Amino acid sequence: MLTNAEYHSPDWGDYQLIDGVFYRTPATSGESPQIYSSQLSMPTFGDLNADGFQDAVVVLSTYNGGNGNTKELALVIDQGGIAINTSTIPLGFMVGVEAIRVESGTVTINMRISGANDAL
Repeated sequence: MLTNAEYHSPDWGDYQLIDGVFYRTPATSGESPQIYSSQLSMPTFGDLNADGFQDAVVVLSTYNGGNGNTKELALVIDQGGIAINTSTIPLGFMVGVEAIRVESGTVTINMRISGANDAL
């Protein structure tokens, strides 16, 4: 369900993944669609809304051209067997998500971010 669900991004708006990927139309006709894509990774399951059903948290890696990517965390609720993306929050530019845990409706993320004196 997650790899073909509809997601909402503060940057891209609403879009639907197909087999875990969405390709946006490139800015110019000579550019590859791969450099304008959003890809799903790290699905983590747990009951987020205390209804007894397994929901999910996923990372969406969004490429807007160039060599960097932005990561977003999407919460997906199981509503009668349909995956509904209820919330998406930005995690940052070129961050490394190492682990996600869902316990008692709380999401914990271990990730690497650039420090003030780190090179890009």
